[in-house]
Amino acid sequence: MNYDSIESACSISKNGTSYFSKNVLWPCKYHLEILAYTHSWRNYDNIRKLAMAIDHLFTFSEPERTIYSKIKNSYIAPCDAFIKRPVQQYTPICVSGDWIYKMELFARCGVIPYSKYLSNELELLKQSIDINGICNVNVDERYFKNWGAYSGLKIEENWRTEIRKKCDVTFRALLILAYASKDCVYSTNPNLLN
Repeated sequence: MNYDSIESACSISKNGTSYFSKNVLWPCKYHLEILAYTHSWRNYDNIRKLAMAIDHLFTFSEPERTIYSKIKNSYIAPCDAFIKRPVQQYTPICVSGDWIYKMELFARCGVIPYSKYLSNELELLKQSIDINGICNVNVDERYFKNWGAYSGLKIEENWRTEIRKKCDVTFRALLILAYASKDCVYSTNPNLLN
């Protein structure tokens, strides 16, 4: 990323609307999903570059204005662009479903070991897992409701019992830890492993 701040990638309209400048492609959750579920881009150099870009995004302060995308003469809200931190800081008092989902994607991409910010988040998650392997956190249940077009983390049929809720949350936490410890380069070509 060749920007020092989000504002440096933006323009301001005559009426004061802040929007991404022409030809700026700002990263969002959907880019992360594509990277998480594809493998052709993965080599150690690309994974490290992605981790550096993510760490760079963490250094940005949140913009004072709402930032839009400009399409023709209309301003629309960018869909889950990383305008704020790529993930909000982990807190076991109430873990965001968005945090769980994005950390899983980051882990699937293989960037967590190379990102100081994401590594710190992972350490906080590890501290939430007790000696029995149960993740004891409260979660924002919106992402854990039913599966839909844009979200869905729940595996259990319902959360009528506390054990079902703990099973879902523990599964996601352990999945993140498993992917974060896995070598995510899948190439058999030895030239790509350098």
